[in-house]
Amino acid sequence: MIDSGSEINLMAERSQEKLGLALNPNSNLTMIAANNSREKMIGVCEDVVIKVGGLETRAHIHVTANPGNFSILLGQPWIDRVRGEFYLLEGRMLQRDGTRRPVHRLDV
Repeated sequence: MIDSGSEINLMAERSQEKLGLALNPNSNLTMIAANNSREKMIGVCEDVVIKVGGLETRAHIHVTANPGNFSILLGQPWIDRVRGEFYLLEGRMLQRDGTRRPVHRLDV
């Protein structure tokens, strides 16, 4: 899931375990959700390879024990990193080439 309102990248603990990603437990981040609830992250997976639409990037992803309805949420840190390659339009991500026109449609 991509969430332009999220200030962090977030992953469910079950996803982190299933993918076999190393967890750095030395995280003191507490997330404040949209409903104003707070939750301490259990750690962070660092430099995770993320592939979307043929584009490969790396990002840190914080890990939560209570993810809600998603496995992985890509927030502003990931969006900022790929901004030159993608843009959002009407709820869809469009990949662009150097001319800034859509070249591949991604439903995410």
